[in-house]
Amino acid sequence: MPIKIRPNRPATHYENLKVSERAPLEVIKAAYRVLSLRWHPDRNPGDPRAGRIMGILNAAYEVLSDPAQRQEYDDRLAATRRTSATVTPTSAFTPPGNFTRTPTWNPQPSRAFSFSFFFRNLRWWIPNWRLVCGGIGTVAVGVFLVSMMARHHSAKKMEPLANTPAEPSSNQQDTIIGDTLPEQPEPPQPVFDLRLTNPLNGQPWPNKASYLEGFEKLATGGYSSVTVDNSKNTSAVFMKLVSAEYGEHSKVVRVCFIPTRSTFTFGRITPGRYELRYQEVEDGACWKTETFELSETKRLRGVECTQLRIPLYGLMGRSLNLLRSDEREFSTAVPVADR
Repeated sequence: MPIKIRPNRPATHYENLKVSERAPLEVIKAAYRVLSLRWHPDRNPGDPRAGRIMGILNAAYEVLSDPAQRQEYDDRLAATRRTSATVTPTSAFTPPGNFTRTPTWNPQPSRAFSFSFFFRNLRWWIPNWRLVCGGIGTVAVGVFLVSMMARHHSAKKMEPLANTPAEPSSNQQDTIIGDTLPEQPEPPQPVFDLRLTNPLNGQPWPNKASYLEGFEKLATGGYSSVTVDNSKNTSAVFMKLVSAEYGEHSKVVRVCFIPTRSTFTFGRITPGRYELRYQEVEDGACWKTETFELSETKRLRGVECTQLRIPLYGLMGRSLNLLRSDEREFSTAVPVADR
């Protein structure tokens, strides 16, 4: 690979600013700005080269930034090159004596801004940056050690309290001396989310309208039926078909679950007096119907029975009035399987 050797001549203004001879004025200004920021004496205290290099940069920029001076300099530079091209060197003889040629400045190529340039010159923005970093690290370690010591001290302080048994009060001591054990608190009752769980057996609600498993179906010796329409209600219902033949001691004969927008039919019901009691799953409100009677009459061609339809929402087509009830009345009607 051939090596280019610059002739033994002083550097031109273009070479000092490291730009091409055809570079526009904007490129010359940008190159001068970058080099002056790098070699300004204020940024290089104690460096004797900074003042000399800055003078060279100022002289080059003064000529190249003025169009008239630049044109004159280009003409003079071209004439010098033509003259040097016509002169043939006679010999490569080096004159004797202590001859020392003043070296010309060879500027380094300009580089674009990068984070490495920022960290390399960090000492100019933060004079004591090592001291600052060391102080931050020391403070962090100190905070960590203090927090660990405080946690350990609080743990040791709470340890004797945890190992000390609770002393019985005077009332408890008197009760124990009298050979009578204190009353044990009742275990907490499980809390069920009515919207997800059946409170009777703790199982999830079925996906469709149906009888609840685990409960006996009674009063199945007839031909009458009761259809409950929950298609227009905004809440699913937990329903009990209660026999009213026993007066105040009601008896649950069927238990079912009806989702919203669904219907369900209690079929083959024995004749008698009944009522429906149900609880809305969404808000827990309790309702009941009026007492109704299911009857059967034997005819020559068959049996005439009651076919009742009860909508739970809306006034159209409702055969019975709905009465507001309470949770206690709904809970007292316990299915046979739980008795």
